[in-house]
Amino acid sequence: MKHPRRTHAITFRVAEDEYNQIALAALEAGTTPTDWCRDHCIDKSEARDRMMSEGQRIMFQELATLRFLVGSVVGTVAIESNLLTKEKWEEMLRQAREQAAQHSNQLLAHYESKWFFRNGEAHPREPKVDDSDTA
Repeated sequence: MKHPRRTHAITFRVAEDEYNQIALAALEAGTTPTDWCRDHCIDKSEARDRMMSEGQRIMFQELATLRFLVGSVVGTVAIESNLLTKEKWEEMLRQAREQAAQHSNQLLAHYESKWFFRNGEAHPREPKVDDSDTA
């Protein structure tokens, strides 16, 4: 693919470990660090107009597929086993849809209280020490 004529330059400095991280990503992508940075920046700037990045979209599609499969199986089994009526199952699905944000925010708050993320990796938080018990 032919690129448009490029007439502007952008430069920035990085630390040694940041350069190594960029160089490794470029090597894995089969390109140079400069080209990798340019492509990554252009992709990021184009992605800001989309609701999700490509990786997020793939994860969302997987979750949607799992939701459909689990919901279908659980609903079918529960209805056929007379554990739930069709109406009760539909009511539970409606409630789940309406309260999805509330449930996910509660779950995220729980995990954020136990984990923090740095450079795309999860790390456990140190347990809080209650000094009042040591007196």
